[in-house]
Amino acid sequence: MSDWYQVSRRDIENHGGSGMFYTYSGMAEVLASAYPDYHWDSEALLSFTRVPGGHWRSDEHMQQAMEKAEKQLGIQKV
Repeated sequence: MSDWYQVSRRDIENHGGSGMFYTYSGMAEVLASAYPDYHWDSEALLSFTRVPGGHWRSDEHMQQAMEKAEKQLGIQKV
């Protein structure tokens, strides 16, 4: 299942799946609907969809994003 984190909406659209997005707003909704019993990483799924207006004004959301980037980039000293 984790391979789905590497698939974008555009990938699906380019392979004939654009009709799905008339019902679902993005990949996060598609995956959650198709595989409801799978525990999806909500942070990773954010990369599939636009975040709501004001999302990045939250200190908590900004901190989570920075911590995730630090881990992915191997940053140890800030």
